[in-house]
Amino acid sequence: MSRFAYAVLLGSLLLLTGSVRGQDDDGSQGQTLVFHVTSVSQEDDTAYCEPTECSATKFTIEGYTDTLHAGKRIKYVLTCDEISTLTRHLVATCFRVHADNDYDATLHPDSIAFADSKPKPQNVKNPPREAAYDILSEREVAKPRK
Repeated sequence: MSRFAYAVLLGSLLLLTGSVRGQDDDGSQGQTLVFHVTSVSQEDDTAYCEPTECSATKFTIEGYTDTLHAGKRIKYVLTCDEISTLTRHLVATCFRVHADNDYDATLHPDSIAFADSKPKPQNVKNPPREAAYDILSEREVAKPRK
């Protein structure tokens, strides 16, 4: 399979699985929120694709968002796979976050997409898709008392 065909296949897969920003199944745009990042890590993801075809990096972030209910917050563990072909063409990128920072985001049924205020290049023929972070876990916890 050619590299181009493989890149198109991966991009299509991301679109079909809902891991790329966009509308929810019900047509809504999701729920906006402020996400506070507490931890960030990354590792090579050799299970995602064959090393002779592409490379993938799995980003894992932990954080929380405060809820409308006083004294409650939701803690999350999120992952995102950044994929590039062997020619270093990015097929899907993950939004870069840093611990101890707040980010505007959108909650979807099974993912969280971060808002990107950076301008996108206009002259790039096939810009990489920005993948949303998949929700691995979420749980409600009490806010710490100050």
